[in-house]
Amino acid sequence: MVDAPKSGGVYPSGWRISVPRLSLETTLAPLVADQELSTGRSTGVTYWEGACRVQGTRSGRPVAGRAYAELTGYVERDMPGFTGR
Repeated sequence: MVDAPKSGGVYPSGWRISVPRLSLETTLAPLVADQELSTGRSTGVTYWEGACRVQGTRSGRPVAGRAYAELTGYVERDMPGFTGR
């Protein structure tokens, strides 16, 4: 988990993706932990987005790559006036 000190948001800091049908096991990890954006003046949304590293195996062979992730909804008040109901 990544704590965002400016907003108080707590974001997942990595993911494990498994696709048994493809014999694929991967992990994704952010390249930079602090990739939170606060757009309070324009859209009212605070979110985390950024580049991630991918590592794992497919059928026992190493795989690697890059990914991009965007996470919203981890800051209590993303949009002014929005109650989430």
